[in-house]
Formats: sequence, structure tokens, C-alpha cells
Amino acid sequence: MLLTRKGISKHPLYNTWVGMMQRCYNKNHTAYKHYGGRGIIVCDEWHDSVAFITHCEEVLGPRPPGHTHDRIDNDGNYELVNSRWASKSEQMKNKRSYGKGYRYDKLLCGSRKWKVQWTIGGKVIYYGTYKTEEEAKKRAKETCPQGPENYSW
Repeated sequence: MLLTRKGISKHPLYNTWVGMMQRCYNKNHTAYKHYGGRGIIVCDEWHDSVAFITHCEEVLGPRPPGHTHDRIDNDGNYELVNSRWASKSEQMKNKRSYGKGYRYDKLLCGSRKWKVQWTIGGKVIYYGTYKTEEEAKKRAKETCPQGPENYSW
């Protein structure tokens, strides 16, 4: 499909492009810290919405139902060679283990507990629930996959 600037904002992939640009370049965007804040950029060619949409349609082919644009390497930039259509389940497996490895959870019973878990290669490994953040932090440091020195605590 030959795309032009006129009416581009009505294209189904236009909002995908806007979101990608916002996450990488707008410091006020809620997800900036996970994208632009850690150095992920959009390749120069894709700063043009028409070029991005054309690439998706011509190189990746028609978007399969239930799929969205995804980066193959979650630590890589938005660029031609790091681009694919992915299902929700494929995207869920394409996560990095970021942050502290522990988080506060309100469990079903309503109690406030800290959960320790790491996502490694798309798999969540659970290491228990703790009453205090200090206990959870200690367990997270013991179990962190790349060594505690590689995480900000």
C-alpha cells in the first residue's frame, strides 16, 4: 500500500509509532525509564511515521490477528533488524529481569507481603513471600541471577 502523509494518523499502526517515539524520547512518559531512560532509541529511518508503517507492512507482512509490533531483543533499539509481529504470550516471554527482583504485593487474603521473584529467559522463578522489605531484599540478593553487584538496590 502506498502511504502518504495525508491521513497517516488514521492508519492502524500510527498509534504504535507514536507510542514508540513517546517511550523513547518523552521524559515525561510513564514508561520512559524503561525505554529512553535506559538508552533505547528509534533508528533514524523510523523517525518518519510513513517509513515505519511502510516497513511493517512490506517487510513484516500483514499483521496477524492478535499480534503487535515487538522488538526481538528487548534490550535492543527499535530498528529494522530487531522488529517482528508478536502475540501477547510471545511478548510476555520477551521481558528483562529489571528492578530489584522483589515487590510489594497485596495477596488474596488481604495481607501486605513482599514477594521475591526473578524473570529469567521469559520464565518467572518464585523465591517466596516475606513479611518485611528487608527480608525480601536479603532473599533477592541471595538469588539474583547476575549477582547483587549488577542491580541497584
